[in-house]
Amino acid sequence: MARANGDKSIEANVRLVDAPIPIEADSADALDEWLIEVGQRLFLEKTKIQDYYPDCDIRLTEPGRYRQLREQIDVHRWYLGERLGREVTYEEAVRSWCEQVYLPLAREIQESGVMKDFPNRTVADLFLWISHHREELREQYNLDLDEKAAVSTFASVYSDKPLSKAIKSARLAVARMAAGDDVIVGLPKEEETGKPEDQ
Repeated sequence: MARANGDKSIEANVRLVDAPIPIEADSADALDEWLIEVGQRLFLEKTKIQDYYPDCDIRLTEPGRYRQLREQIDVHRWYLGERLGREVTYEEAVRSWCEQVYLPLAREIQESGVMKDFPNRTVADLFLWISHHREELREQYNLDLDEKAAVSTFASVYSDKPLSKAIKSARLAVARMAAGDDVIVGLPKEEETGKPEDQ
């Protein structure tokens, strides 16, 4: 990019990374695939989730997202330690996170049928998106949604399928009538009003 812009040199911070898989990428897509594979391998080596739960298939489709899973485990470890009043081992935290956080939401994602609305994505992708959606609703509106409600609201807001959009509009109308309110909690402004914010 710098050469294309005519730059003769650039300042950069270069970090040497010891990669467990040889880099064989001749395109941006191939590099993304390599980064995803490395991320998954490092995640599985650190957490050992597949040693504890062999059927737990955590695959992501975007580079850099395994870091978010590790961060969730770290946060879970801290809260678990606070609740138990003692230091929690990483293994305990991983097992607890998988049993109490990941698997219940992953099961609901699979059972709800929402995967069909997000082709080319995995359960783990939706897990991260729904976790983020759930946290936003908790922070903004003090809503603590269970797995079923979190999946349902996420799908109703973010699915791009035509039928889902029609169902979303119908649900919005019913919710407005029932609430007698102009604002439905948890929806972006354009979803609340049915039109973009600048109109």
